[in-house]
Amino acid sequence: MACENCTGLEGIPLYPNYGHAPHVHTQPVGGTVFVGEPPANFIPDPDAPGLGTWYCPACKEGMPNADMDAQQLMAELGPASDTIDTWPAWKQALVASRSEKLKEDGR
Repeated sequence: MACENCTGLEGIPLYPNYGHAPHVHTQPVGGTVFVGEPPANFIPDPDAPGLGTWYCPACKEGMPNADMDAQQLMAELGPASDTIDTWPAWKQALVASRSEKLKEDGR
């Protein structure tokens, strides 16, 4: 491991970790929507939309193309699917208002 952020308290490696892309839920079933560009420590899986690999946010140990920014990486991989940025303004506002409500409720 390259830095102290790469492992948990018990010394178990935390990164790289395969999982869900940043997203919001707009309805209980079938409402998962990806939120904008991925963070700098996430690489989307081109074969499995909505999933990808998370790398250490501090050192990005083992991350291919770690020197690329998110925009360059997305251009190389291509879009996984529809993102919130492509929605009409009313739909973006609805998701944003729900997100604010969840923050106020402590979720």
